[in-house]
Amino acid sequence: MAEEGNPISPPEWVSKTLATIDAISGYTYAALAVAGGVIIFLPSPIFGVDLGPLRKVWGAWIGAGTIAFAVLMIAKMARTFHTWVVSALIVRNARRAQGMREADVLAHLATLSNEERKLLARCLADNRRSVMGNHLNASLVQLASKGLFEIPTQISTPMQMTYVIPDFVWVALQERKADFPP
Repeated sequence: MAEEGNPISPPEWVSKTLATIDAISGYTYAALAVAGGVIIFLPSPIFGVDLGPLRKVWGAWIGAGTIAFAVLMIAKMARTFHTWVVSALIVRNARRAQGMREADVLAHLATLSNEERKLLARCLADNRRSVMGNHLNASLVQLASKGLFEIPTQISTPMQMTYVIPDFVWVALQERKADFPP
């Protein structure tokens, strides 16, 4: 019996057998299942070969092998499809979360002060997505806290920082240019 905390490991031959089964391609399992199905289900004789005696003696074993190879093939396919589905779900959820974050940030466009509007209007009029400023500029700090400006991860000092409008905000500002007259 295993001690507490030490799991019981299977015998080495079980591990090696499972590793070998896992290493074989799903196409190989499919080919073996099809071959077994051909032997069992096609009418005899095939190309001059009579399969009757083979089916009579080995039919049950060929049937069991065909079923086993078909199950292994389905398991391989399920593993592959599972990986694809999980990846697709992760990407979809990431896009959805990104869209929700962007919508939250864009909702702040309706709550801007006059100074913040003027700063964004100047950026739109000059067609500039970046502004140099410092941490004492209240409008820039407020816009950055709302997510309408970002501070890139470059070396800067507290007195001289680059504030950049994110792509999705810039697109939204371009669409709402009339709301930000110069």
